[in-house]
Amino acid sequence: MNSQDLYELINSLTPHEKRYFKLDIAKQGGDQKQYVLLFELIDKNKSELEKQIQHTFGKGKNLTALKQYLYDSLLKSLQNYHSKKHIRLQLLDASQKLEILIMKGLYRQAKKIIDKILKISTQQHEDILKLYSLDAQLKIFRELLRQELLLDHNTIFQELFGLLDQLQKDKKLAAMACRLLVMNHRQDRTLSQADRNAVLQLIEEANQLKINQLNAPHVTTRLFQFLGFAHSMLGNNKTAITYKIKSIQNIQQSEQTDQNTTNRYLHQIINLIISLIRQQQWEESEYWLNELETAHQQILKSKVRKIHFEDRFQPVNLRCYLYTLSGGFERIIHLIPDLKKEWYADKKLSTKYPLYFLNLNYIFAYANFAVQNFEVALDWLEELRKIKKLPPKHPTNRASKILEIAVHFELGNYILLESLIRSYQRWLTKLQNPTDFELMMLEYFKQLIKEIPEQKDLYSEYLPIFQKQKKDETALFLREYFDPVSWLEAKINQSTYAQAYRKNVKLVN
Repeated sequence: MNSQDLYELINSLTPHEKRYFKLDIAKQGGDQKQYVLLFELIDKNKSELEKQIQHTFGKGKNLTALKQYLYDSLLKSLQNYHSKKHIRLQLLDASQKLEILIMKGLYRQAKKIIDKILKISTQQHEDILKLYSLDAQLKIFRELLRQELLLDHNTIFQELFGLLDQLQKDKKLAAMACRLLVMNHRQDRTLSQADRNAVLQLIEEANQLKINQLNAPHVTTRLFQFLGFAHSMLGNNKTAITYKIKSIQNIQQSEQTDQNTTNRYLHQIINLIISLIRQQQWEESEYWLNELETAHQQILKSKVRKIHFEDRFQPVNLRCYLYTLSGGFERIIHLIPDLKKEWYADKKLSTKYPLYFLNLNYIFAYANFAVQNFEVALDWLEELRKIKKLPPKHPTNRASKILEIAVHFELGNYILLESLIRSYQRWLTKLQNPTDFELMMLEYFKQLIKEIPEQKDLYSEYLPIFQKQKKDETALFLREYFDPVSWLEAKINQSTYAQAYRKNVKLVN
């Protein structure tokens, strides 16, 4: 027995796990057993352990056996302690009982355990366990054939091959999805013709899979997810959204309430909302946002799983994202008092979740900028700068640099602007890979500060340049969070940024 393994295991135990181990021993009436004394000695002493152990228990084979017994007892205790929380540990226990029943020839009882394993593995989407249950059924099947006790073999054959067929199709879809991910990552959203043909071929293969929706709801959901992703890669956005909705509806119809299904359901709704927002389907986006919030409320009531901070924040983040892209800046400002009360009361949250508050502070600043509340916008940018460990390359942080200069320009802080623009230029140099959009904004700001008396002509000069600018992935995100075309049009037409932006997204608020 490696002594270090035992020390590491005991040191890794939580107070609750130690307490469970001691209570388990007490039930067995073993408080004074040697391995219990060994456990307490290791638990209380952190230095010169081996010397103390050898002094107390002596050396030799007996000590080695004692350590091994304690190690095994701890693992068994941990298995029992965590079995209620971890489904695989429950199934491990069930599988051991199953092997014994098959060995004893008690096939009817064994079949009950197989059904239990199959039911849980289906709910939790544990395909390895499905294969294990399939293998166990085949063992029984062979044994019954050997003893000529199998009567209804056709029904059993049908059931076994049906399960195997589901698993094969599920794994094929998973492999095909991996191929899509590789192509999507390699091409950075711009597919070559060869990859487009490959995606079309994969879609055709997926459509040829005959999946029984009633018997295999999980596989059907995976199929809809795959088709949604594939069509979005091809730019067939309406078709992609249709399949995403089908995927969500299929999860709803399956009426499964386990944690994995719930997580997948929430994840699918979030992906759908983002797709709908990007397609400017505002009403549909709002509908599914309400569905997401309802789902969270139902989870809270049912206690299927805990609702973490990230879960609670997601609907808020998506709603702000929707209102930002749809031009609903006034709606964001209307939300701010309630959001401040809910999210800003605990100052530790912004330290623990900096990226969430980076995004929220920026949106609040941007919304106020859009309706010409420039001083308030500056206050929110100040709040943003207070967040510790801001990732410099994060798109929201990058957008905030541009917005800050724009706000000071609107406030007429021209002397401060010169130092801000120089600071922005140094910051872009450190960034190493600034986008063309950021370099263009820098050049525009430089010209703007030089030609203050002739600014209107400069607006008209730069407007077509920004309109024609190539939009790479980062630039697209930055323009979602600050659109120079809308800003220039607002300056030319003497309107607010919000009015110019809404005109560009063809929305009347």
